[in-house]
Amino acid sequence: MADLPSGTVTFVFTDIEGSTRLVRQLRDRYAEVLAEHQRLLREAFSKHGGHEIDTQGDAFFYVFGSAHGAVLAVVEAQRALSSYPWPDGTEVKVRVGVHTGQAAPVNGHYTGLAVHRAARICAAGHGGQILASQATQSLLEDEEEDLALRLRDLGDQRLKDIERLVRLYQVEAPGLPTEFPPPRVEAPPTETLEATIAPPVWRRRPVIMAAALVPLALVAAALFVATRDTTGGLSGVRPNHVGIIDPETNEIVAEIQVGIRPGPAPTATGPSGSGTSTNGRSRRSTPSGVPPRARIRSTIGRPRASPSAPGPSGSRTARSASSLQSIPSSDR
Repeated sequence: MADLPSGTVTFVFTDIEGSTRLVRQLRDRYAEVLAEHQRLLREAFSKHGGHEIDTQGDAFFYVFGSAHGAVLAVVEAQRALSSYPWPDGTEVKVRVGVHTGQAAPVNGHYTGLAVHRAARICAAGHGGQILASQATQSLLEDEEEDLALRLRDLGDQRLKDIERLVRLYQVEAPGLPTEFPPPRVEAPPTETLEATIAPPVWRRRPVIMAAALVPLALVAAALFVATRDTTGGLSGVRPNHVGIIDPETNEIVAEIQVGIRPGPAPTATGPSGSGTSTNGRSRRSTPSGVPPRARIRSTIGRPRASPSAPGPSGSRTARSASSLQSIPSSDR
């Protein structure tokens, strides 16, 4: 394949209108008609410097190094098609789309928005019609007299899969029909035309699936971090709760709600080690339901009091500030 143009290039897409109808009408002779149609287009396009990129069924994808050569080529091709003696009085009508943009070939193919725009412009046309974009028209507006043609403004059109409006122009030249219905807005390309377009990297299925999995993986990771417990027990103790710690595993295994304000200290250990309450009545040394060997971790939001001076026995006794406030002064 000869060196393909890059930079500012002009893309041309063609597609036979009503190809299914022709197949039913011509049956076995359709293959002959299709081959002759391809020969006429190739002769006209190669004469003006066109490079064939792909062909699928009755659709062609060509690239030209200049808008000037592209428009001359499509006009000549339409004239050849309209004057050819097709069998059984059949008319082979081809829609043509032309668009100019920035592109570079990669492994013999072109991708990008300019390619898709050219295909959508072709799909909006009718058989025998040539539609061109404003980008192509702007390069030819000073050459219309030299080219012996006219580009008629059809206004802004909404094309399928293109967010912004696209201004279209109809290429008119002697020997070609000029009256057509309005452009087929939102018309999708035919299957054969779509097959000539190599999808850009970001629209290929593996890339789309990988991109869709990324946010799902992030959500799963966030949920794992938020809910996981690295020690196997509870990850923490809520405010105004008492945590129960298993002395063997040193894990928080349960928690007990104690209310907003703590009550009197549950026990005070005397010299003999027996549990004695602050009012002198004997109580259990742990809250009800707490295993005897479990240690208790409190998250009651009160500051701890500083350790008191050594008692008669030389041991230190510490009470939280909230417990001291709840004990009558006679017991202090």
